[in-house]
Amino acid sequence: MLIRLQMCKMTMLIADEHHAANIIWLGKASEVYRPKAIVGWAKQFLEYGIISPRRQGCHIKRQSFLADEDVKNAVIGWIKDQRSESLSLISLKKFIEESIVPEYLSVAGLVSEGTVRNYLHLWGYTYKTNNKDIYFDGHEREDVVVYRKEWCQRMIEHMRYMDRYVGEDLTVVEGEAVRSGGKKRVLVTYDKSTFYANDRKKEMWIREGENPIRKKGPGMSIMVSEFQCRCHGTMRVKEWTSRKLFEAGASRQGYWKSADMIKQLVEDAIPLFELLHEGCVAVFIFIQNSNHQAYASNALLAQRMSLNEVLADPGKPEFRVTRARKIDGTFFVQDMYENRTEKIMSVSRKGKEKEVVSRYFKAQKSALQEAVEDNGHFFDLYPKFHCECNWIERDWGGAMKLARLHCDYSYKSLKEKINVYLDEVGEISHIQRYYRKCLGYIEVYHSGMGGLEAVKEVKRISSTRCASHRRAL
Repeated sequence: MLIRLQMCKMTMLIADEHHAANIIWLGKASEVYRPKAIVGWAKQFLEYGIISPRRQGCHIKRQSFLADEDVKNAVIGWIKDQRSESLSLISLKKFIEESIVPEYLSVAGLVSEGTVRNYLHLWGYTYKTNNKDIYFDGHEREDVVVYRKEWCQRMIEHMRYMDRYVGEDLTVVEGEAVRSGGKKRVLVTYDKSTFYANDRKKEMWIREGENPIRKKGPGMSIMVSEFQCRCHGTMRVKEWTSRKLFEAGASRQGYWKSADMIKQLVEDAIPLFELLHEGCVAVFIFIQNSNHQAYASNALLAQRMSLNEVLADPGKPEFRVTRARKIDGTFFVQDMYENRTEKIMSVSRKGKEKEVVSRYFKAQKSALQEAVEDNGHFFDLYPKFHCECNWIERDWGGAMKLARLHCDYSYKSLKEKINVYLDEVGEISHIQRYYRKCLGYIEVYHSGMGGLEAVKEVKRISSTRCASHRRAL
């Protein structure tokens, strides 16, 4: 009796469900399937207390031709024949479209990069990368912040006389001071970088359990020393350029010193600049290191002097003629040497101290600064730890990427192609965009931002595509 009663109740419920299902889906396209589905869910719930999860769309209706075992083996075989550094989604996609599709399908066809990526993962490959970015470890050090503030102020003043690049088409806009009759100034940056014969791409597609064998050491190197301006990139007239290749090493060309850089500056960079920028003044900027802050051999440095008077020694540094200032404020030229043949005795200097107040030792400039300013141009140094303000760093990054991509572990090949790599990434449009971004960093730092905050702000400005809302960088 009890069983019959339960069956009657279930029948009534199911009848009600049929009625509800027909009302809900009345006039719908699927008038048969959906009411039946609702009835089926009701039966499941009454019998088991749950509704089973949907399985619709969980079964593959068709397979990609890349799932075929023969196709898989052919593609993996091609991958193994490639150097890991040169393998990319684009090169693999091209191979599949031009070789695999015609061979196995006998038709022309295209494959999306997403499909290629998914099957690489299915076949056991992983894209491993080694990210590098700006370091902020010294950005906010007290002395660095003080110098950065002063440097930005000087650069903002220079920028009043410089051209700007505005918009996506890099329209040139003259500086406000130039429009008022001032002499145009052009930013010229300098840096050096080293390329190695065995330097190769660090991220690649590697199958699980595989490890490509590479040469252990970096190999022989070529150092590149280069001056770049914002309007020409590498300054050049025919074969004469502001770039110099140097083979560093005790058994090669020796080591790059301050004298080598000053020679490149005086014999190449400045003459080329004046030839290409008639009527303009250069603002030469260098990074801060010992080479760029070295003094001339005859500079007035107290640490090179003896405490007492001694005979001149031809083997020791010679000091240049300088000016001294008297108590009354007048100046006179004074040689650092005195022609005397008698034996020098120790004498009191109290009388001289009253006559001469000081020599300008504190104002002694580096040999590099003297070379720049003696030729009528401006000299400055980047703040420490602020490589993002030097656009040539981005140029180095692009050239090294190409060198690593085409690395064949041969020094001869690197020597033949290094200028090709540098020229390819050093297109004027690239340089101008790098230059514009560096000016953006200067303006952001000048506004008071620092470190990561400044980087985020420059990225925000650079990513704005709408010309009407874009800041002029």
